[in-house]
Amino acid sequence: MTLKREIDLIGACFGWGAQRRESESAPELLFEGRLEDRLNHAGICSNREVIQPLLRAKDTFIPVGPKTLPLLHDMISKLSKSVRASLEKNNLPLVIGGDHSIAIGTWSAVYENLRQTSSKNNGGDMGLLWIDAHLDAHTPETTPSKAYHGMPLAALLGYGEKSLVEHLSKNVKLQPENTFLLGVRSWEIEEYDLLKDLGVTVYTMENIRQRSFKSCFREAVIKIESQTKSYGLTIDLDAFDPGVAPGVGSPAQNGLYPEEVFEALSGFGTRSGLMAMEIVEYNPERDREGKTMRLLEDLVHCLLVEKPGFKK
Repeated sequence: MTLKREIDLIGACFGWGAQRRESESAPELLFEGRLEDRLNHAGICSNREVIQPLLRAKDTFIPVGPKTLPLLHDMISKLSKSVRASLEKNNLPLVIGGDHSIAIGTWSAVYENLRQTSSKNNGGDMGLLWIDAHLDAHTPETTPSKAYHGMPLAALLGYGEKSLVEHLSKNVKLQPENTFLLGVRSWEIEEYDLLKDLGVTVYTMENIRQRSFKSCFREAVIKIESQTKSYGLTIDLDAFDPGVAPGVGSPAQNGLYPEEVFEALSGFGTRSGLMAMEIVEYNPERDREGKTMRLLEDLVHCLLVEKPGFKK
C-alpha cells in the first residue's frame, strides 16, 4: 500500500492536562526541525497547523485539577474543529501534542465524522489502538494526581467528567471491545478495574515480552479491522523505555524500544481503515541531547513511509 492522502500535521500546544507542562512547546519545536523536509523528500504532501491554548503554562501558574478544565475545553474544541476539517477533505490528520488529554478532542472528532458519514448513523464501530505506558483511565473520583492527561481514555469510554464525556455529543465515543492498549506497565487499581470490568483488551509489557510487540500489535490490528469500519492510532511517547525516550513527562521503566515498534508500525499510515493518528507527551525540557525529538521524527517518518514490516 502507498500513502494516497495528504497529511495534515496538527500541533496542539497544550500542557495544562499534566503536572509537568513543558509538552506545550513540543509541536512548535518539531515543526521547526527537519521533519517536513524528510516527508517532502519521501514524496509525502503535508500541511501544517499549530493550535495555541488560551494561556501558555510558561507564562502563568494554575494548579492541577478543575481550574485547568476551561483551558482543556478550549483546546479540545479547537482541535476537534481542525481534525474534522481534515477528515472532510479526505486527508489524514496527524495530531502532535501536547499532553494526552488532547485525545478527547482528536477522537471525539473522528467519532463524529464517522457517525455522520456512516449509513448506520452511529459511531460505535470506531476502534482505537492506544500505545502507552499508562492506562489513562482515571476519573475525577479515582485520580490521585487530578491531572486530566490521566483521564482521556475513560472519558472516551463514557466515564468521568461529564463535560469531557459529552464533548461534541452525548454519545459514548468508544466501545470497550474496539479498544486495544499496548505497552502498559504503570497503573492504579481503580483504572485497571474499570477497564477490566468493561472488557478492554490490554497488552501489558509482560505480555509483549512473552510474545513480542509485533505479535501483539498484529493481533490487535486484525481484531480491530474485523470489528470496526474505521479506527485510529494514538501513541504516548512514554510507552518507550526512558533510556531511548527520556523526554517525557511520566517516564516508566522497562518500556518499548524503537526497533521493535518501528518494525510493526512501518507504513501504518497507508492502511485504508485508518482515520487519524496522534503522538503525544514529548517534553523537551526533560530530553537529553535531542534523543526523544529524533525518536519522534523517526516515528512520524516510519508511520508514513512504507517499508517491509507489518502485513495483515
